Amino acid sequence: MVARPAIATMFATMTTVLAGCGDNLPPDIAPKSGTRIKLGWYVFDDGARQLERPVLHDTFLDFTCRPTQFSDGASYCMPIDPAPIGYHDENCTMPVGYQPRGNPPPAFLVQTFAIGGQGRPSRLYRKGLAHGPLATFYAKAGSECAAVDGAAFDFYNVGTELPRADLARIKRSEGVGTGRVRVALDTSDDGLRVPAVLVDAVLGDECHPEDRADEPTARCIPARRASNGFYSDARCVDPVALTLAGEPVPTAVELVTGDGCTNYAALGPELFPFELYRQAGASCVFTTPPFGMRTFALGLALGLPTVSRVRLPVDGRRMWNVVIAPEDAAAAQTTPAMHLPVMFDALRDIECRLARVGDVMRCLPIPRDAYQGFYFSDAACTSRIDIALVASGTCDPHADYVLLGDPGGERIVRPLGDRYDGTLYEISTADSCLAYVPPARYVPHVLEAPQPLDGFAAATLVIDR
Repeated sequence: MVARPAIATMFATMTTVLAGCGDNLPPDIAPKSGTRIKLGWYVFDDGARQLERPVLHDTFLDFTCRPTQFSDGASYCMPIDPAPIGYHDENCTMPVGYQPRGNPPPAFLVQTFAIGGQGRPSRLYRKGLAHGPLATFYAKAGSECAAVDGAAFDFYNVGTELPRADLARIKRSEGVGTGRVRVALDTSDDGLRVPAVLVDAVLGDECHPEDRADEPTARCIPARRASNGFYSDARCVDPVALTLAGEPVPTAVELVTGDGCTNYAALGPELFPFELYRQAGASCVFTTPPFGMRTFALGLALGLPTVSRVRLPVDGRRMWNVVIAPEDAAAAQTTPAMHLPVMFDALRDIECRLARVGDVMRCLPIPRDAYQGFYFSDAACTSRIDIALVASGTCDPHADYVLLGDPGGERIVRPLGDRYDGTLYEISTADSCLAYVPPARYVPHVLEAPQPLDGFAAATLVIDR
C-alpha cells in the first residue's frame, strides 16, 4: 500500500498536470441544465459544489427522476422508486400496485415487460387510493402468473396513466475523447448535458472506477461482469462463469482472491455441462447446473485501463472536488473530467461521501470493510475492549475511520487507533470465554472516541433554475 505522504505528492503532481490541460470541463461539455430537466448540486458552506447524480429534476412534471431504459429500448427520465404492479386474479388481468408494508406511499406505479429475461418499465401510472389487504396476489414471472403471499405488502389502486410521450427522453452519447477511457454524456432535447458514465473503448463496455479513496489511480472495472463460484472439475481447479440466459454476455469475469484483490478474465467458449462443482469448506462437491443459466469457460486475463483520481484544490475552500481523468496527457485534452460522488475534506485530510445525518447531508468518511465485535482482553471475559476488525489484505483500501451504525438511522464515526497485538477473547457457546482468532486479512485496531457528527462538512441541495 502506498504511504500517505507519497500519495499526497502524487495527487499534487497529477493536479498540476490536469491544470495544465484545463482542470475544468471544457465549456462545450460542462454539466448544463435544460429548460425542463434540471441538475441538482450539493452546495457546501465554503461554496464548493458536488453534482447530484444520477438523479435529475423534471420541472414540467414536478418530480425527481432517473434516466431509465424502457421496453421500447429508449431511455426516459422516470420518477424514482415507483412501486411495481401485480394483479388481483390468477390470470394477471386485474392490476394492483404493491410494496413492502410500512414504506412511504409511492407516487407512481410501474408495469414492466420482460425482455431477454430482464424486466423493463413499459407503462407508468399515478398511484390511486389505498387498496385493502390481499391474502394472496399474483405477479408475472415470464409467461406464468405466480401466486404471492400478500401478508407483508401494502396495496394501491392503479390511477391514471402517465403517457410515455409526456416523459422527457434522455439520450446517451458515444464516448467523448480519444483515449481508451472516454466519457459518455446524457442529453435531452431541452438542452440538458451532463457527463454520465465512463466507457472502455477497447472492451466496448461502460466501466466504473474502483472505490479507492486516498489513492491517486484506480482501475476502470467493466460494468457487465460475471462472478465465478463454480468449477468444471471434481477438484475445483478449473473455474467457470455463469450468466443468465437471455441477458447480454458479460465483458469480463471477476475473480476474487483471498488477499482482498480482484482479477479479471475474458469469457472463453460456452460450455454445456451436465454437472458442475463448487467449494464447500475444504471439499469440492457436485452440483447440478442452475436452471436458466449459461456456462462459459474462462479466457485470458484482462488488462484493465487505469484512470487518475485528481483532487481540484480551490484557495480558501475546505472541500475539493475529486475527478476522474485519463492518465495520458494527450487524451486528457480531449476527454472531459468525470466528477466522482466523493469530496476531499482538506481540513480532515480525508475523502468523504455525502450521507444523511438526521435532516442534514454531511460528508462522512467513506465506509471500509471493517466491523466491530464484542471482544475482551482477558481470559475471563471481564474487560471489554473497543476493537474493530479491519480488512488489511494486499489490495484493501487504506482506512483512517470506521463508520458504524445503521445507514438508515444513527451514524457513528470512530477513528482507528493502533493495531492491537494482544490476544482477543470472546464469549462462546455455553458461556465459555475462548481466545478469538480474526479471519484471514482482518487486523484488530483499537477504536478511538466517536467524532461529533456536526464537525463534518454539511451541504444543501440546490436545483438549477
